[in-house]
Amino acid sequence: MRFILLIFTLCALNISVTLQAQDTSLQLDIRIQITGSDDEDLLPKIVNAVARNLNAAGIGLNKVEGEADEHVFISWYAPGFVSEGLHHFAIIPKQVLLETQPPILVYATQNLYERPLWLPLSDIDPKLAAELTSRAAVYSLGLCATGDTDYFTEMIPELAQQAENHSDNLVIATLYFYAGNCTVQTGDYDRAIDLLEQGVAYESTYDMTGINPASLGNLAWVHLLAGEPDTAREVMSTFVDEIATIDDSGHLYLDTLSISAQFYALAGDYTTAIDHLSRMIELSPVSSIYIQRGQMYRAIYEWDQSLTDFNSAIKISPDYAESYYQRGLLYYSILQTGTETRDEALADFQHYLELAPDGPFAVDAARYADSIQAEMEALSE
Repeated sequence: MRFILLIFTLCALNISVTLQAQDTSLQLDIRIQITGSDDEDLLPKIVNAVARNLNAAGIGLNKVEGEADEHVFISWYAPGFVSEGLHHFAIIPKQVLLETQPPILVYATQNLYERPLWLPLSDIDPKLAAELTSRAAVYSLGLCATGDTDYFTEMIPELAQQAENHSDNLVIATLYFYAGNCTVQTGDYDRAIDLLEQGVAYESTYDMTGINPASLGNLAWVHLLAGEPDTAREVMSTFVDEIATIDDSGHLYLDTLSISAQFYALAGDYTTAIDHLSRMIELSPVSSIYIQRGQMYRAIYEWDQSLTDFNSAIKISPDYAESYYQRGLLYYSILQTGTETRDEALADFQHYLELAPDGPFAVDAARYADSIQAEMEALSE
C-alpha cells in the first residue's frame, strides 16, 4: 500500500506535525526541518498552507501520529544560522513517480536528489515556502497537477522579479525542469523542449558549471523522442566537451559523463556510452560504474568484457548486491547460447537474495533462480 506522509519538525522548539493523505494509494513523505528560529508560528503557517495547497490539488490530508521516511526533504535555516540575515531553504525530492514511455532520462523516473530547489532569497515567507513545497510534493508523486504544467511555471514571473543572483535563478530553472519533464508525459515534445531550454538558460546565467547535467540529459533525450537525433547528440556532446574544458576530473565532469552514458545507451550508441563510462572508471573506479559498463558490454554480447567488469565490481565491493544480480543475468544470457552456466547463474541470484532479500531486483532474482532450479531438476531425471 502506498501512502503520503508529511513530517514537519522545528528543531529549536522541538515541534513536529505529521499529516497523512486520506487517499492511501498515494505515497509521499515530506520532512520539513527548521533550524535557528524561535518563531513558534512559523511551522504552523507552513503546515497549514501546504495542507491547503495539496487539498486544492486533490490531495486531502489528515493529522496522524507517527514518523515517515524521507522522500522529500525540506530544510529551512533561519536568519543568523548560516550567515546573518540569510534565509536558506532547500526542497529535495528523493523519489519521483513519473511514468513515461519511453522513460525520461536521468532521475525523472527514479529520484531527483541532485535536482533540489535552493532558495537563498533575501526574504522567504511561509506562503512562498509552502507554495514551492507543494509543487515539489505534487511533482514527486508524478501527478503533475493532472498535466497542467502551468502549475509549475505560474510562480516564475514573481520569482524572476525577486531574483538577485545565480542561486535565485536556479529556483526558477528547477521549476522549468519540473514543468518540462511533466510535459513529456503529454507527448508535447516541442513544448517540453521549450520549457527545458528556458530552465537551462536560467542555469547558465553564471557559466556552464551552473548547469545541472540532468537538465541537458533530459533535453537531449526529448529531442530524440521528437525525432531529432542529430540535435539530441549535438546537445549532449557539446555539453560534455564544454564541461571537460572546465572540470575534467571533478564531480561535475563525472556526473556529466554518467548522464551522457545513459543518453547514448538509450539512443542505441553503446560504443560512445562505453567510452564515457571508461573515462569515469579512469577517474573513479567504483563498483557502480563497473556495473553500468558491464551492462553495456552485455547488451552488445561482449561476454568476456562484461564478466570482467562484474568481477571487478565484486572485487571492489564484495557485499554490493547488484553486482551479483547483473553477473547472474550475464551467466543466464550465456546459458541461452548453449554454454553450461546454470550453476554460476543460480549461485549469483541466490547470493543477491541473501544480500538484498527486499532489494529492487529481488522478485526477478527469485524468478530466475526458481527457473534454473526447475531446469536442473528436469535434466537430472
